[in-house]
Amino acid sequence: MNALSRTLFTMDLQLTSAIILTLLCVTTIKAQVQCPTKWNQYATDQKRTTCLWLSQQEKASWINAHAFCHLMGSSLVDVSDFYMNVRLANLITQFGVTGKYWINANDVEDDGIFKSTVSGKGLTYNNFFGGQTILDPAKNCVSIDQKGLWTIDACKTENHFICQKKP
Repeated sequence: MNALSRTLFTMDLQLTSAIILTLLCVTTIKAQVQCPTKWNQYATDQKRTTCLWLSQQEKASWINAHAFCHLMGSSLVDVSDFYMNVRLANLITQFGVTGKYWINANDVEDDGIFKSTVSGKGLTYNNFFGGQTILDPAKNCVSIDQKGLWTIDACKTENHFICQKKP
């Protein structure tokens, strides 16, 4: 191997080592992503992590719960699939504070068409308790209970609530 070939080989080896080291650092940083204290970490089925906070003593109307979450740099939780719904029911049971918890869904704009206030899109998943009247202009906001069942309540009702944010 001549001097030029040795130099190119050494540079190539150094570059490869730098790339591997960078990838290891990025992987390590991603693996260490954690939620703030008193927040629960949850890995979604899309391989993303979200942080969940459940009110235990606090109760509020839907709009005040929404504002409370916003003050913490979060939003009311979006329940986008069955697995998140089960996770929330388990968390409610784990914390032992039964009752209803506000989630990020309402039909304030168009009665019977439930949307997320974060995305503005219609729900792709729901778990409404059977026998409810969905078209009720006095009830527009959605809550979840420890069984994972959803209920439509008057938005001024004071319920517990669940906030969600990225780590």
